[in-house]
Amino acid sequence: MSQAKELFDEAEQEIVAATWHQETTVLRNGLESAFERGIAVTFLAYDACDIDFGTVKEHGFEDDLEAQLVDAQGRWLALVVDKAVVVLGSSLDQSPAGAWSNHSALANIVHRYVLGHFFAK
Repeated sequence: MSQAKELFDEAEQEIVAATWHQETTVLRNGLESAFERGIAVTFLAYDACDIDFGTVKEHGFEDDLEAQLVDAQGRWLALVVDKAVVVLGSSLDQSPAGAWSNHSALANIVHRYVLGHFFAK
């Protein structure tokens, strides 16, 4: 989470993010600060969302949240900054783990994965 916040401060063009509510509350201020600096923020909310800036889409897991969490094996997050750096992590309250990379192929795959939800029906 600290790596994500640092990357938000360094963002120059775009942040693409997909998180659950609990992680969103930790990241919200950094996302909003980046948006206020003119960074494009595209946000996919897996459950309840209080993000009221940027481009936001709710995934729709709210209908059967508990089953979705079991299927997903807990909450996780995916972030891509400037199409160049990716942060992936598991939930804060369930054996948290994460990794970040500037590997262009990995950043591209995660970027496309998140944005793909905006066009899915």
